[in-house]
Amino acid sequence: MKKVSIIDVAKLAGVSVSTVSLVLRQKGKISDATIEKVNAAIQELGYVHNVAAANLRANTTNLIGLILRDFNDSFSIKVMANIVQELEKQGYMVILGQPRDDHDYLARCLLSFKQQGVAGVIYLDADTHQQCVARGLTGMSAAAGRGLANAAHRPP
Repeated sequence: MKKVSIIDVAKLAGVSVSTVSLVLRQKGKISDATIEKVNAAIQELGYVHNVAAANLRANTTNLIGLILRDFNDSFSIKVMANIVQELEKQGYMVILGQPRDDHDYLARCLLSFKQQGVAGVIYLDADTHQQCVARGLTGMSAAAGRGLANAAHRPP
């Protein structure tokens, strides 16, 4: 069975490949009728958008690394849940790391995020002064121009 391509979707929908791409990425000013035609063609053909390939071509990624040090901290869990929910609304996928108190694992986690080409890293912990975190995140920012966010909460 032949793999369905974006070209097949465009032909069936009667639109250009660029239009299908814009619909898939939810970009540009596309009429509702055209969006419906493209989505109907996608459904009929069983097309699956390869986000990894699209990101490779565009040199971007929809991945965000999130490090949560303590899953027992209910405040951090609530913050994480809200962050993930908002990121998903904006089309991002979250990769979660939980290094606890293992600095070697934290370094491996940050390296893995770099290797995955994450668009940014969010670090949630009560203690944000750890040198390993500062070095890892700063290196990531300088090397790849990635966005970084740090949220701290010191329980009473």
